[in-house]
Amino acid sequence: ISTLKAVLKNDSIHGILYVGNNMLDEVIDVTSFNKPFVMVDEIVLSSESLNKVPYVVSGNLNGAYQATSHLIVNGHENIALVGGPVGLSSAEQRELGFRKAMKAHGLACSEDLVFRGPYSEAFGASILPALVNKKISVSAVFACSDIIAVGLIRAAKESNLDIPKDLSIIGFDNIPLCDWLSPRLTTVSQPVSEMATAALQALISQSHQRSFENAVLPMRLVTRASVEKINNQK
Repeated sequence: ISTLKAVLKNDSIHGILYVGNNMLDEVIDVTSFNKPFVMVDEIVLSSESLNKVPYVVSGNLNGAYQATSHLIVNGHENIALVGGPVGLSSAEQRELGFRKAMKAHGLACSEDLVFRGPYSEAFGASILPALVNKKISVSAVFACSDIIAVGLIRAAKESNLDIPKDLSIIGFDNIPLCDWLSPRLTTVSQPVSEMATAALQALISQSHQRSFENAVLPMRLVTRASVEKINNQK
């Protein structure tokens, strides 16, 4: 935050693309944004301030809907959500997409299978014991970030669980590491290049005092090897 405040005061900097996940409302006054400012990847202002500052983000809700639906069409019904931090826009949208997909397919969302925490490998690894010890037999996990999925996969291997035969896992983001994991991680891909282009266009539009529509860019399912198709016998 101190860096952002310094940048806002620096006359040699003519525009800011803000890529961060710290909420800004309580620490900075948006009226102090005296130069073009665009939020990228994460909405870090409350709804009251959003009409003043444009944003470019991925379609987190639809991406989560795609990920959850992929698990369901592969036969999974008892699906755990390992989500992101409470209060973070992307995490809330991903959880909402998960819940919408479950409801659309006529499945109940068990609150006992919903976990929230940081987008970190350590958090992902810490959740595995809770999944294994649940009375409900969990066959699949929607990890709301690939880094969380990495932690889950590592912990599963340490517990001698086979991914995906014992537990299917789908991630979110499509970071380069997904192709190097064993098994290779099925995930949904963020349109990083398109987001960068749209964010720059928004910044230029602001600098020329032109209007700019907030952008929510679509995500794409990337199927690899971490989801097992199962037969769910009723």
